[in-house]
Amino acid sequence: MQGHANPYYPLKDVKALVRSGNWDVNEDALDDAATDFEWTKADIAKTILALRPDHFDISDWSRAKPGVMLDCYKARKLRGENVYTHFYIENKTQLVVNSFKRL
Repeated sequence: MQGHANPYYPLKDVKALVRSGNWDVNEDALDDAATDFEWTKADIAKTILALRPDHFDISDWSRAKPGVMLDCYKARKLRGENVYTHFYIENKTQLVVNSFKRL
């Protein structure tokens, strides 16, 4: 399975789901955000909303959830931290932040 050089999910759609409350964070990602940055779900939301297109790294198929494409972002100095995150949109209605940790 080959990764893609462009986002699978438009960043404007990702941000719209966060703004509308149609999003969630996996427990492991919440734990990593708390451990790495002392951040909460609200902090993760602010960070997702601050992502820019140039933070995009790659899209690739999930190994844990067959058939699900993940968009990966690497952002240096975002809200004062170096952040790695990947996420997907489920059923076109819900953003799921699958990973959120120090880059």
